[in-house]
Amino acid sequence: MKDYFLYIAKYLLLTLLNLFIIYLILPKDFVYLLWPITSILLFLALSIHSANIFKLKHALQFRQLHYFEPKISIWQDVMYFLTKWQKRYRKRYEDLQNQHQDFIKAIQASPNGVILLDNQGYIKWLNSRMKYLLNISTQDKGQRLQHLVRHPDFLNYWNNPTESGIDLKILTQVLHIKILTIDENNLLFLVQDITQRHKINQLHKDFMANVSHELLTPLTSILGFSETLINKNINLNSQLKEQYLEYIHKSALHMQDLVKDLLLITELENSKTIEKKLIDIYKLIKSIFKEFELSLSGRKLILNDNISHLSDKSYNILGIEKELKCVFNNLLDNASKYTNANGIIQLNLDLISADELKISVIDNGIGIAPEHISSLTHRFYRVPESQHIHGNGLGLYIADQILKKHETKFDVSSQISQGSCFSMVFKLEN
Repeated sequence: MKDYFLYIAKYLLLTLLNLFIIYLILPKDFVYLLWPITSILLFLALSIHSANIFKLKHALQFRQLHYFEPKISIWQDVMYFLTKWQKRYRKRYEDLQNQHQDFIKAIQASPNGVILLDNQGYIKWLNSRMKYLLNISTQDKGQRLQHLVRHPDFLNYWNNPTESGIDLKILTQVLHIKILTIDENNLLFLVQDITQRHKINQLHKDFMANVSHELLTPLTSILGFSETLINKNINLNSQLKEQYLEYIHKSALHMQDLVKDLLLITELENSKTIEKKLIDIYKLIKSIFKEFELSLSGRKLILNDNISHLSDKSYNILGIEKELKCVFNNLLDNASKYTNANGIIQLNLDLISADELKISVIDNGIGIAPEHISSLTHRFYRVPESQHIHGNGLGLYIADQILKKHETKFDVSSQISQGSCFSMVFKLEN
């Protein structure tokens, strides 16, 4: 703005210089005659310029530059440059505003909580995520963060912050918090919900413990019985030797099954693609039923075949027979393990539409609490009440991964002490 007023001042000085030169050239008598007229004209020019300066100042002060419409060419030039500068400034201002809004939207959309603090811990700004993480909202602006988060570990961290931050367990959540220094007057408080990561880490630890236990138990039996058999100082009759060898064989099979499950998980998670083929799902279910019926001890297995009367209907699906067999074996094996000795297991086949077949495995066993149903298909997950029953928490995870490859999923319903129902719907191919 100063540049424009300097431009006008130079113009006035140049005008005065020109008048002075004219006075020097002209005769003195003529100069004396022109002096009053020149003074009046100069006074009028200064008055006009002063008036325009006042109008321009007023227009700039109240941001009404469009009302300033000068008639003199020099002021029109000034107005042209000011308007050009104003447009450039306005464009830059709008760009900065848009960048600011985009930045705020990005922080608001972040899954992490963000709070801007002063160096005393007073809240200056926060995103909406903090409402769900620490129950801190915009109404808490101006409050000290230390007064809103009273967790002892947080207060210790506030007094002795570290670059790595700390993990806080608050009710059912596990939060990772970190304080960053922006400058001497501002701090940035970051909160990340790591509850799911914490659960996964815990599941991995539980899995390693379970696998170690599952491997160690049969291995101990194998070592114990084999040492007894090779000890020449112990005389065993043929019947005991046969029993010991049978125990060793069963233990080895148990270890083999566990290793097979681990290898199958690796294969499924590496997304190894195998070409699907047409499978007669009805024949597959009947063959699995017959095989499993022989392995049950005391428990009754019932096949509720509600489709056999439709003799003209084919029940082909696109799939991988080995994997589907693994699904149904896992489901029937679970139903057997969690059902009492005299319990009943049902395998139901129902045609729910012209091209959809529903298969259900139902038992009247110990049942599953509602809060555990959503986690049943998580890797390594076991219901706490079933920890005493042999298993490694991999069967349903494997079955769920296979069903996803076959574009279907489990539908689970259960009641404690009443039993459970695992059902799935397959699309039939013509």
